[in-house]
Amino acid sequence: MRAVRICITTGDLFSPFFGSFYSSVAGAGVKPLTWNVDEIPMKVPSRRMPAAPVHKTPVRAWFFLAALLAGFTGWLWQQPYLVGVLLAVFGVCVGIQLVWDTRSRRRLAVARQGGSICEFARSFDRSADTWLIRAVYEEISRHLSVDGGAVPVRRQDRCEKDLRIDPDDLDDIARDAAFRARRSMEGVEKNPLYGQVQTVGDLVSFLEHQPRIVKREVSPDDDSAMIAS
Repeated sequence: MRAVRICITTGDLFSPFFGSFYSSVAGAGVKPLTWNVDEIPMKVPSRRMPAAPVHKTPVRAWFFLAALLAGFTGWLWQQPYLVGVLLAVFGVCVGIQLVWDTRSRRRLAVARQGGSICEFARSFDRSADTWLIRAVYEEISRHLSVDGGAVPVRRQDRCEKDLRIDPDDLDDIARDAAFRARRSMEGVEKNPLYGQVQTVGDLVSFLEHQPRIVKREVSPDDDSAMIAS
């Protein structure tokens, strides 16, 4: 949010229409009337919000993966046939799940052709935070992207049943949307919608109940520079 100071005088208003008259009045020493419109708040458009953060794998996770790989290698050395069968079954299950999810997202993308963030935004009240609306829409659409294209979503879409979003993935989406819209994720247990987020609209409402972050350089997980909204 930024503020702009505006100063308007009678000359600014009337000189284009009564130039000669206004010049004569000004020359006679008559001071023009002045209106000061001070501190007009101007909100930054939502399209200029920051991008989602790039998540990096922590070092301890790489150590864990290395230890897991070492243990798996030892198991494979001792029981190669059993491990081979288990890997084959696991690979088939994962492949079937990926194919199913891809087909579901393609069907959803075809059914939602022509959908846009404008339709999504119109489904909310005018008092809703436009940054949150855009952040949630873009993060979920990006998560559902298929064949290089984002999938339009609607306010009433159920995250788990309709969009097939895993609860852990939904938590990551919420944190990315909060980062972009400058909302804190501290104290989520006190949020009246905690544990009740079912739809995309619920996620927007949930984040609206989270406090705003004052300092731009502060992470959404840091409550050292927040104000309650």
